Amino acid sequence: MQINQFGFDMAMKYMGFSATGEYILRIVDPRRAGRRPFAPWWLMTRQGDTTVQHGAYLQMGYLLPIPGLEDKLEAVARVGGVSTLANGQEGSWEYAAGLNYYLEGDSVKLQMDVTKIYEMPMSSMHYSMANVNDDAWIWRVQLQVSF
Repeated sequence: MQINQFGFDMAMKYMGFSATGEYILRIVDPRRAGRRPFAPWWLMTRQGDTTVQHGAYLQMGYLLPIPGLEDKLEAVARVGGVSTLANGQEGSWEYAAGLNYYLEGDSVKLQMDVTKIYEMPMSSMHYSMANVNDDAWIWRVQLQVSF
């Protein structure tokens, strides 16, 4: 199996506003699809032809001008999606909103967000995750530490 992936990303900050985004194009060529040894891609999807996928996200934030919390509390929002560029496949979309609290500048950050995913693009029999094409709500709390 051969995978070629190309991407473009950007990030910017200006006076309390921030924006990040990324676009990815991936070309999956299973090569030996349907023949032993079976390619993992073919075993999972039963697709023997080359598949082109793409996805992108855009996330924006704003440091809230609340007295005593300047440069500490940030509201964020994100939209993203993935899709296959073949066989009339549908895509999967995510919409998220949350808050970031900067405890020690950019070194220690507490993040909380809620995400709505339409048509999950993955499945897992072992971890009780949603199946492909199910919708899902995800609530996440994360402590990010950099050093």
